[in-house]
Amino acid sequence: MKRLAFSIFFIGILSIFASSGLIAQDVSLGTSADIATASINDVITYKVIVYNDGQSNITGLTITDPVPNGTTFQSATAPMGTSYDETTGVWTINAALTAATDSLELIFSVVANVEGVIFNLAEVATMNEADTDSAPGNGSWVEDDLATACTSIPIKFCPAGGDTVTLTAALGLTNIQWYKDGLMIAGETNSTYDAVSIGSYTYTAQTNGSACPLGQCCSADLVNECGSVGDFVWNDTNQDGIQDAGEAGIEGVTVNLLDANGIQIATTTTAADGSYNFPNLAAGTYQVQFVAPNGYTLSPQDAGGDDFADSDANAAGMTSTFTLGAGENNPSLDMG
Repeated sequence: MKRLAFSIFFIGILSIFASSGLIAQDVSLGTSADIATASINDVITYKVIVYNDGQSNITGLTITDPVPNGTTFQSATAPMGTSYDETTGVWTINAALTAATDSLELIFSVVANVEGVIFNLAEVATMNEADTDSAPGNGSWVEDDLATACTSIPIKFCPAGGDTVTLTAALGLTNIQWYKDGLMIAGETNSTYDAVSIGSYTYTAQTNGSACPLGQCCSADLVNECGSVGDFVWNDTNQDGIQDAGEAGIEGVTVNLLDANGIQIATTTTAADGSYNFPNLAAGTYQVQFVAPNGYTLSPQDAGGDDFADSDANAAGMTSTFTLGAGENNPSLDMG
């Protein structure tokens, strides 16, 4: 059993401000990701647009947009007269956003390295002029100079094996409500939620004085990925430790599965053909124990060099410990 932890954040934040009808310095941001769902090692491309809503000259303009956690920077294309530093995550525009410029667009790409939600946040950090409806660098999610985008990379876990995934909402939120597959999870209003079943998880919340609930967050998508262990107990008639043609399987042999601490966590018996299987296993370290039936002695361990055709049990009926990755199937643990 394992516990995984992931944080998920908001997209589509709602901004509500009064308008005086006057044209003044006003800068806003938009950002998007080219794919909503990805896999590890996929390239995600972000587009960040700064809009000159006031149609006036803007000076000293910088925008922070750090390379998202869980990714590796690949490349960036910034408009002429501007630059992007992937080390600091700062897009330096200075005076390139003029009254004659409606908008400027930064494009950069990253490679996804982890499961979970890859989250990108851009915010106006500095400008010499006073913006009519936002303050640079204050981290307010309800102002139009902050924009977010995210991509979900499915989280593989094994609920049947006892896995739990702890999901965490963004900081500074109130009135949180968690959802699974679009349906409200009754009573789940804390900043964290322990997910024990597959599905798509989101939440709603309020922040920074917003009078209405914010939109659904980017989903954390949990998918089933269980492993298994098998495979065969046979009558090694020539006692050479190798599965030869004509050597039949033995029915009814007890096989136990042990965890990393040597504690038995499952037991089964071999089928009529000598096969056995332990399904629905979470990633972890295990060991298999065979109980030799009366009248049989065990064959030599690891003979012949072919792990799929040898006997893996020692004289006590124990295999060596082994590690299963997420969703890995190991059909090579046999006894003669």
